[in-house]
Amino acid sequence: MYQPAPGYGAPPPIAGGYQQNPNPYGQPPVPYPTGPPPGVPQYGGYGSPPHHHHHGHYGHHGAAPQNPILALFQAVDRDRSGRIKPVELQQALRQGGLEFNPDTAHRMVNMFDRSGDGQLDVNEFQQLHAWIMTMAMAFQQVDKDRSGLLDGREVRSTLAVSQFQLQEQTFQALMRKMDREKRGALSFSGYIDMCIFLGHCRNTFGFYDQARTGQVTFNFDNFLLAALSLRV
Repeated sequence: MYQPAPGYGAPPPIAGGYQQNPNPYGQPPVPYPTGPPPGVPQYGGYGSPPHHHHHGHYGHHGAAPQNPILALFQAVDRDRSGRIKPVELQQALRQGGLEFNPDTAHRMVNMFDRSGDGQLDVNEFQQLHAWIMTMAMAFQQVDKDRSGLLDGREVRSTLAVSQFQLQEQTFQALMRKMDREKRGALSFSGYIDMCIFLGHCRNTFGFYDQARTGQVTFNFDNFLLAALSLRV
């Protein structure tokens, strides 16, 4: 019988193992499911929009906009600047039932902040929201036991979809880095962190691998430049 190894789960017995040459191109940096799995809520994916009863909060006569994402944006845009900061993004996601640490909130803002001011306008927020919903569906599709955590085998299946073929030592190091709560598995927040990190790694590697061979040669200067680009 197949026995898991210590750590974050041993790789399943797939022919070829993890020794094949990686082919990280032509695929998105995160797994996208073919459709939402059962149980994904209709409103955006993480709960109902917040309800506020005081007038003037959402506009004329206090009426909430038809778009629940716009309502959520306006609910946390306390200063009416038309932009939300990472701390306000945290609050918006928390109202929808998702907890992200400040670093993850900053990373998500940086991903969708086109102006570079460290904030999101309503259009950028809606794009981020759509991305989070895609990620939530992918997470639920892989989380077969509905535990809210992805164990080693489940994480490997998400990596396989995106053509990330990691050797065991690399995989274990990645899991230890992303498992910030030390649960032995990844929460949704850890899963988001992993996907953002791998996306940056793929883009950085691809910049140097112009020939798309899956291999690059670094001198120290280029290595340092690449390392600095990954400080996200």
